[in-house]
Amino acid sequence: MPPFNFEPRKQDIAAGVNCTTGEPEVLGSHVLLAVGRRPNTDDLGCEKAGIALDAKGFIEADDQYQTRAKGVYAVGDVLGGPQFTHTSWDDHRLLFDILLGRGKRSRRDRFIPYTAFTDPQVAGVGLNEKEARARGVSYEAASMSFGGVARAIEVDETAGQMKVLVDPKTERVIGATIAGAEAGELIHVFVTAMQAGASARAIVDAEFVHPTFAEGVQSLVMRLERFALH
Repeated sequence: MPPFNFEPRKQDIAAGVNCTTGEPEVLGSHVLLAVGRRPNTDDLGCEKAGIALDAKGFIEADDQYQTRAKGVYAVGDVLGGPQFTHTSWDDHRLLFDILLGRGKRSRRDRFIPYTAFTDPQVAGVGLNEKEARARGVSYEAASMSFGGVARAIEVDETAGQMKVLVDPKTERVIGATIAGAEAGELIHVFVTAMQAGASARAIVDAEFVHPTFAEGVQSLVMRLERFALH
């Protein structure tokens, strides 16, 4: 992350805040700075129970939530992964099945979506283009403005963009990012396809209700040359 500095405008405190991140300065009305959270494990007596902590105080556990102490499991924020309520709930579901011997799926065998409930919402799952390039992952990408979605036009919510990345060989979705109205709802179309290991063609072949925001997800995927109508 580039250096980040901010200070109130000296000439007019009420006017806003100057932010410098190595790029041209950005003027805003407020600054929200997220520094993360520290796990409350200092006085749990983990060392006496043989439960290992990492350098930041998070509990160490394997892919099936087993700590170093036999028969002791850990789930949720204390593991140090994405600290979302929905991730903790999914941890519980997975461990429940593991303990009952009903499943072998681990916490690594899933795709974790996120949503920032701003206006408009921002949501994503999997890799974005920058991450894919950094990892040397091949992909085909398509993007689309919310201005091309009939429902968005009808309800005057045309601000925003959608982007999807697809594996050229398998046609599986490897990532999607949505910034726009109901992004937190729409991202689940991609989450489900990715979890199922399904080809993006399943989205193309499905019949979507018109006019809905979800219809725009299908239109987005059909912006890929392999799925385009000519």
